[in-house]
Amino acid sequence: MGLLFVMTHATKIGVTHADDEKHRIPGTVTIRETAPRIRAAEGPAILSSDSGAALLPPPVEAFREFLLLAMSEDFFESEIWRLTQENPVALFEITGNA
Repeated sequence: MGLLFVMTHATKIGVTHADDEKHRIPGTVTIRETAPRIRAAEGPAILSSDSGAALLPPPVEAFREFLLLAMSEDFFESEIWRLTQENPVALFEITGNA
């Protein structure tokens, strides 16, 4: 089951997109609760954005805000790079210049 949620300084919306029921995450999801889960995944973890709903910030802004939240929980720039650049490249086996 995949989990999709948007987390910015002002908005926390959690919805699973694994089926037609769109189960909601109960309560509020905070970066403080999420950071240990990201760290527990270690190598295969990927941070990305799918913020496309009209009531949310534009995708690039939502992702920027999420990364700022991650940095507020002491994720280093090198970790952010691995989670947003290196791990997706490895997952999708991207090689050379596209």
